[in-house]
Amino acid sequence: MADTGRLGGKVFKSKVMNEDRIWGLASLGFGGYLWSKFTCLSLMMGPLIPSVAVAGSLVYGMARFSDKNQISSIESLPNGELKITYCSAPLKSETITCHVNDTFSVCALGNDDLGADDVESNLLAIKKHSNSSGQQAEPIFLRVPADAFRDKQMMEWIFAKKDGHETTNDDFTDLLRENFEARVKRGGLPLLTAFQARTTGLAQFARENDVESHLENDSSEVDNNIRRLQELYGAKHLEELQPHEFYALYKQHSTTIGK
Repeated sequence: MADTGRLGGKVFKSKVMNEDRIWGLASLGFGGYLWSKFTCLSLMMGPLIPSVAVAGSLVYGMARFSDKNQISSIESLPNGELKITYCSAPLKSETITCHVNDTFSVCALGNDDLGADDVESNLLAIKKHSNSSGQQAEPIFLRVPADAFRDKQMMEWIFAKKDGHETTNDDFTDLLRENFEARVKRGGLPLLTAFQARTTGLAQFARENDVESHLENDSSEVDNNIRRLQELYGAKHLEELQPHEFYALYKQHSTTIGK
């Protein structure tokens, strides 16, 4: 839910200022600062060392901005198609179209046993795809960056190795897309709530004012949650509860039934 509001209808979207670009921007800024003090530095230590420092900072900064073969966004299209935009060269992007059955993750480019989300990138293999001109192209390998917003259910299916002889792949893809579109229609979390959800895992959701706001402003979700409570406890049991008892029960299960 926290990522849905930042994806803009896509299933994957890399962050504009990731760690590499922040280091690159810092290096470029440091090189600019050295250039502004070039005269003073040259008088103290000669022109060679400052020149090398300025050139090295600029080259390192530009190298950090080079995201070649790195995916910047993935959009889910009807019939299991994916539209993938990736950086083919520094400051240059290309868009390809492929089917989700032709994609799988080769390996994780990091420590696979850390147990945390979004700490490693993946190498994504695309067996068949069409370029921007509609022509079929050779298989391609692209890097999926870790520092990005993503719909985890859709991305897990994109990373999975699909059996070409399996007859239910398309049906499962349609189901995932239907659930994804439902999440997009519900919208994401506000900025502050999204930050709180990422840092606490919704542990602070069931505070009294949060539950009251949830009951008042999200009628469709509330109806679904009450329906789930009826499945758990029975409609007759809920009708017999006093208002404060029902409120406490809803508050107790708000985080669980909201997932």
